[in-house]
Amino acid sequence: MCATPSPSDPIQDEEGILRRIPYTFWRADQSVPLQWQAFRPLTPKREELGNKGDVDGLSVSRQAITSASAVSQHPSGRKYHVARLVAIAIRAVNVTIKPDPQQHDQGHCLLPEINSADYLQPDLKTRIMEMAAQLAAACTIILEAL
Repeated sequence: MCATPSPSDPIQDEEGILRRIPYTFWRADQSVPLQWQAFRPLTPKREELGNKGDVDGLSVSRQAITSASAVSQHPSGRKYHVARLVAIAIRAVNVTIKPDPQQHDQGHCLLPEINSADYLQPDLKTRIMEMAAQLAAACTIILEAL
């Protein structure tokens, strides 16, 4: 049995990485059920309400530290699926996984190459959409919102 890594330990290629997915981006009847938008960075909206967007990168969590059940929870009460992929699949599309432990999620990480500032740049947006599609295709849904 493997020990649980510390939040600051390097992320191993075989580690499971979790992403909270709005249920609208999961379409079981499609050839690629998870839509690329599941990995689209949020752009800043209503900063006065605390939504700064994904300026530092897209949020994910380390499965060895944070449970799928915890990832599925959102303060708003909205329903979320949880998708899983392995770290090597993220690295295969030239995306870095940067540990970023938070008080509410010690397994929190960022994917810095998928960020809102770049997504808003026309010359970079297409590349981010391509990376998002590749990541979505590499995922499996491990927890469905009820």
